Amino acid sequence: MRTTATLFLAAALALPGQTPQLSAPTPVKNFSLPFFNDEGNRTLLVRGNEAILTDPRKPRFADVTVTMFARDAANKVESVLLSKAATVDTTTRVIEGNDAVRFVRDDIEVTGEAWRYDHGARRIIVQRNARVVLRAELPLLIK
Repeated sequence: MRTTATLFLAAALALPGQTPQLSAPTPVKNFSLPFFNDEGNRTLLVRGNEAILTDPRKPRFADVTVTMFARDAANKVESVLLSKAATVDTTTRVIEGNDAVRFVRDDIEVTGEAWRYDHGARRIIVQRNARVVLRAELPLLIK
């Protein structure tokens, strides 16, 4: 039953420009939630070892990996976010959690707790124990 539900939900999520409608009576194992732009390019992929889909607009994920892609057909990974738990607002494309977070990009790494990632603004906010490591040369940061 879980496999069938997962396949049905994955197919429903593949429609660009539409807000996914998710629901399942029990937690879904190894669940992936992709997001696409109007051109059909994948921009975001949220994966979790388990997803609780009781609220179709705000699924909750355990052991979550969020992958952000370039917004073009290249499908290049731009950054990755890792956390023990997160809630995804499928309407606003905001992902947030209270547990520890690790956000990694080629030029920066951010860790901390009580975080919020806004995919539309491409911005992460960390409220507690924030640590930022920059991997860019100083002249590049000043631009």
